[in-house]
Amino acid sequence: MLAFFKYIKLKSLNKKAESKKSLAQDIIAAIDVKKGQYVADIGSGGGYFAFEFAKKVSPAGLVYALDIDSFNLDYINKEALKRGIQNIKTGSIAPSGKAELKENSIDVLFFRNVFHHLKSPSEYFANLKKYLKNEAKVVIIDYNEKKGFSSLFHHYTEEKSVARNMEKAGYRMERAYDFLPGQFFHIYRAGELL
Repeated sequence: MLAFFKYIKLKSLNKKAESKKSLAQDIIAAIDVKKGQYVADIGSGGGYFAFEFAKKVSPAGLVYALDIDSFNLDYINKEALKRGIQNIKTGSIAPSGKAELKENSIDVLFFRNVFHHLKSPSEYFANLKKYLKNEAKVVIIDYNEKKGFSSLFHHYTEEKSVARNMEKAGYRMERAYDFLPGQFFHIYRAGELL
């Protein structure tokens, strides 16, 4: 019975991400993922963004859908098979940021509504650096409003807290977008920006 409810939740998350209100296609366009790139979708949930990135990087690119919940990963594998998507690889990620990734392999690290779950964000992102290529982008989208659902369950993060933690981990903000209602959208790169 629990599996059924988890399945419904993931379907619902994907449907919500797919709605025009979520501005998912605007997010994807702003990130500018290219053919042949390697993308890691951290906290991939139901896989909506992983599936979309897989279309963008195809045929030579690869998307890693990483999550701490094996049910989510099984769901993504089954959906990818149903959809005929062959360039998604699922894997687990530890609360420390240790992942099943090769060093210097990732062009884009994508975090949507995940940052507020991290216990030690600066350490987490410092641990992820080894997986990034030199010009890799780190995309962080999260809730920044303390109201409604996000406030009740502490599903939000203050932008300045993100910036402070990312700087401490050795990242510099490259760009900030403000088109997502109630959310911030930052793109970081490791090291000093020229």
